[in-house]
Order: sequence, then structure tokens, then C-alpha cells
Amino acid sequence: MLDVREGKVDNKECFFKVDTGSDVSIISSKFVEEERRRICKNCVNLRYPTGEKVDVKFWAEIKVELGKYSVVIPMFVAEINDECLLGIDFLKKINLDKVFTSVFGTSVLEKEIARIEDSFERVPIPLKELYETNSRHLNGVEKKNFVDFLNEFEDLFSENIIAENCSVVEHVVNVQDSLPIKQVPRRIPIQMRGEVEKILEDMSSREMIEESQSPWVSPAVMVKNKDGSIRFYVDYRKLNAVTIKDSYPLPRIDEILDQLAGNSWFSTLDLKSGYWQIKIRPEDKEKTAFSIGKGLWQFTLVVPRERVKKILEETHDSPTGGHFGVNKTLEKIRKRFFWATCKQDVEEWCKTCKICISRKGPSGKGKSPLQIYNVGAPLERIQMDILGPLPLTRSGNKYLLVIVDCFTKWVEAFPIKNIRTSTVAEVFVNQFISRHGIPVEVHTDQGRNFESQLFSELMILLGIRKARSTALHPQSDGQVVRQHRTISNFIAKFVSKDQKDWDRWIPMFLLAYRSSKHEVTGVTPQQNYTLLGNLDYPWIFCEEILNLLKKDYFRKLILLEI
Repeated sequence: MLDVREGKVDNKECFFKVDTGSDVSIISSKFVEEERRRICKNCVNLRYPTGEKVDVKFWAEIKVELGKYSVVIPMFVAEINDECLLGIDFLKKINLDKVFTSVFGTSVLEKEIARIEDSFERVPIPLKELYETNSRHLNGVEKKNFVDFLNEFEDLFSENIIAENCSVVEHVVNVQDSLPIKQVPRRIPIQMRGEVEKILEDMSSREMIEESQSPWVSPAVMVKNKDGSIRFYVDYRKLNAVTIKDSYPLPRIDEILDQLAGNSWFSTLDLKSGYWQIKIRPEDKEKTAFSIGKGLWQFTLVVPRERVKKILEETHDSPTGGHFGVNKTLEKIRKRFFWATCKQDVEEWCKTCKICISRKGPSGKGKSPLQIYNVGAPLERIQMDILGPLPLTRSGNKYLLVIVDCFTKWVEAFPIKNIRTSTVAEVFVNQFISRHGIPVEVHTDQGRNFESQLFSELMILLGIRKARSTALHPQSDGQVVRQHRTISNFIAKFVSKDQKDWDRWIPMFLLAYRSSKHEVTGVTPQQNYTLLGNLDYPWIFCEEILNLLKKDYFRKLILLEI
């Protein structure tokens, strides 16, 4: 492949490449009018040096003017990136030796195998539109320099619609004590609605906006650009009217112009989408709410790159984060923050977390799906189990009583010193039922503390249906058993070296878990919290229940415990 040379095709300026390895010549379809194209009767199989097929359906008689030479040759018409490739058929039309010496300045006796590389193909994909728009009036050498320039500074161009965030300033909307302003959405023409919905969907998918329940609302306005596309605006004039204005003085325009005196080249540097790239103070997000007539939206908090690490540490590594997986961590972040690579950063952070790697291994071979017990209301069915024995803490605790509501996925965990029926029953009544009410059914394994006469009498007095799992088959008590692994992983990540303070971290685990989105329900247990069971307890048996829980009564029943 020889260097690019300038010439003419049918009196049109064109840039040629001579391919001595090609038997035929090819010209770009943009140089040949449709009425001049002729259909190829015989199938032509042309391929690039890389092996990629060239789709050819037409040919045409083309007048080629290159240097002092002018010939008419048949050329195949195809969609190629170069303007014209001249093959051996062109070289045969003229005196080969003279062409190479007078036009290209080399000899045909020199042999060299060169790799064909289209300069246009080396332009990064996001910059091809920029290349096509600005290279129309450049010659071959200038085009090559332009390509080299784009490749050298490729990292300065953003592939996304929204470029990186501007962290120079944080936007504050100071309205003092003004009441929320609510405006009626403006009517959008029918012909624009489809495109407007696409704009909203794109902004939502890029996490630039989120659904809102703000008392503030401003109308969205759609304006047509010169090229026919639609630009998205929000009319914040009424919001601006109640906002306290900045008093910082702007530079005088005449002084700025005076500073430009004597210069010939002028450049501007601006944000691609200014408003969307300035981060907003969290408490002011709701003031940016807008509507187009379908739902209410608000702009998310854009996080500067230098603060991303701190947010990931707080939402994943801290006790309130709990070292949970990608989905739970991502859900917490998206409630308050936005940055362009949020999901990728969370995935990478969780993947490289040393504590998570050391504790979370492969799940193992999958099992047959369990039979599902359909639960229709909070506290209709709870599962209860004992986690332990664990290292003895300074408070004397060695076990953990775990209770899970099967409907809301609400979790309770109580450190206990032993697993006697008396201890389990007392904690169940005084710390669970006293706060949440009486469940309809309690499901446990066949542990002695749950199968004892004392626990059975307690269930009868409270009117609770008692169910048990199959012996040696903990899968039927799956929710609470699975919770053991989650609790153990959490404790292991924060417990001290002597492991005598694990009970101190239980409240923080409960906070982290209850505030994390559950994959089954789609909401956090906190949002699903309606654990008020039957508060119409059997008061007629109240004295009996108290007697049942007295320690001296336990001593009488100690021989009856199984």
C-alpha cells in the first residue's frame, strides 16, 4: 500500500491509495451517482487484508486523474472508508515504470510487504463522527495528522452523553423559609411525546434522574434545536424568584475583551451539559423536581470522583454497610448518590474486598427447589432457631436466638447465655412478643428447648400454632438457617481478635440488614415493617404465663424438660 495522493475522479477532488496487491480498483459509493451504477452480474468476492468481506453489488466507468495521467477504468462501487483504492488494473492502463517514478517517487523493483491499515479505522469509535464532520475539507496529509491528533488525546473525549462531573463547586438552592412551589406541567405536543419519553428513559437509565415525592415541582420545556433534535429544559424561573441570589461580582466584559487584544487564536472550554454535571447539595435535591405530566422526577446527587471511595467505604465496609453484596450496596448508594460509573465501581469494590473474599466462598452445588410455604401477612409465620455455641463474650453470652418473620423478612437476634427452655421462652415473651405481638405460627427445629413441655404449654396459653422441621433436614427451616450464615459473615468481619465482643455488633448487624433491599420482596425490611401481630392476647391466662416464666416454676419443671 502506497501513500495517499491527491487527484480527481470525474472532475471531483479525491484522495487515492494504490494497492499493488489488489487485482481490481474500488471507489466509495459517495463519489458515484445512483444512475451511473451498474449491477454486477457475476458475484465478486473481495476481502480486506484482515479477512473481512467487502460487500460489492455495483460497478461504474470512472475517469481517474492522477498527476499527469488521465484514464477511464471500470471500478467496483462499495461502502469503504477510503475514498478510492487503485489496483493492478489501473497500473496496467498506464506505463507502470513511469508512474512509480514520476508520481510516487519509487521503483517497482523494490519489494516490500506492508500491512494495509486504514487511517480512518484507527480513529476511536466515539470520535468518528467528529472526524467525519471536520475532515471534509482536509487533504490527505492533513487528514493523517488529524487522525494522529485524535488518537493521541483520545482520553480527553467522553464516550457518554454526560462527561465527567464538575467538582469545583456544590450547587446550593437557598430558599430560606419559602413554601414549596408547585406548578402544573405544560402540555407537550403529540408529535414530541415519543421522543420526550425516550429522553426521560435515557436520563433515568444513566441515573441522572430518579423518581421523586417532593412537594416542589417545576414544568419541563422541550425546545427544538436547529438540527431538528429536541433539547430538554426545566423552567425554574419561579424557583429562582424565591432563591437568594449570589452577590459575588462577575468580571466586566469590556475588561475581558481588553485582555484579548493582540491575540489571533481564541478557544472556549465549557461543560457539555452544564446543569447535569454540577453536583447538588443532598438536602436541595427535592427542589429540582420536575414533571412532564407522567410522574415526578428529580435530579440525583452527582458525586465528585475524589469522594467515591469514601462513599463506598461507608456503604459497604462500615458496620452499617455490613459487607453485603453488589445489589444491596448499589441499592443503598442509588438512594442518595449518582456518578457515571456507579455500578462498575461497586462491582469492582465488592470483588476486591479482602474481608469479603476471605469469608465468602462458592455456594456449592445447587439443590432441587424447596416446596414454598405461602405466607400472606406479617407474623403469620415466624421461624426461630439457635446460633451457637459461639465464643464466650465478656457479658457471658454464648448463643444467639434468631427469629425471622417469613413475610416481611424482619430479623431479630438476641444474645443469650444458655439455651435452656426457660431462657428461650423468657426472651421470646419479654423481648419479641412484648414489642411485635403474638404470631399465628412458630416454626422451629426439633431441638429439646423447642420441644419441651414448658415451651409447648407456653404456645397453648398464647394461642400459637407450633410447627417443626423434619429431623436432620434443616432446609424446611431455611430462612432462619440462611440467616445464620449472614450473621456469622457479618460478625467475622468486625469482631476483635479474641472474639469476645461479637454480641456488641448484633445491633449494628440488625441496622445494616433491615436497611438493605431484600431481593425477594424488592424493598427493605424496614420499609416492609408492619409487625403488629395479635395484640388481643389471652389476658385471662396472663397470671399463668407469668407463673410459667418464674424461675422457681422452672425448677419444678426442670425434670420435665426434654
